[in-house]
Amino acid sequence: GAAADPPAPPAAPAGYEKEIKRLQKAGVEVHNFGTSYLDDGKNDAHVKELQRFLKGTGHYNYKDGPTGYFGPLTSEAVRKWQRKYGLPESGGWGAQSRATYLQVKHAELRAMQNPEAAASWAKSAVANGLVNKATGFSAPPPL
Repeated sequence: GAAADPPAPPAAPAGYEKEIKRLQKAGVEVHNFGTSYLDDGKNDAHVKELQRFLKGTGHYNYKDGPTGYFGPLTSEAVRKWQRKYGLPESGGWGAQSRATYLQVKHAELRAMQNPEAAASWAKSAVANGLVNKATGFSAPPPL
């Protein structure tokens, strides 16, 4: 018989869905991208959420808004977002992008809970060279 396709590598970090739920409970706006790898040719609600997220970050600017179809524009938007956080620019939405997404959302949570502490933490981290000034992240982000 033909060999089955090897299973796709996990496209979300361990405990991803639990983290998303926790952030949501805490009042952070999260997006439901699901946990499968999103790339060219995909067409579903998860892609639409990804586009909605990237529209909010200013990376996805398609005139008709989120369509749910993953084409060259979405790929380009993902690459720009990945570049911003020092990730490999694969243009696909997988485990590393989702892990970084969680970091972004945790930073939002910290800022919501304690804006002053978040601001002063960011200042001192930048001052101590722990954090990339452009992204506000330790560079490169830990996986």
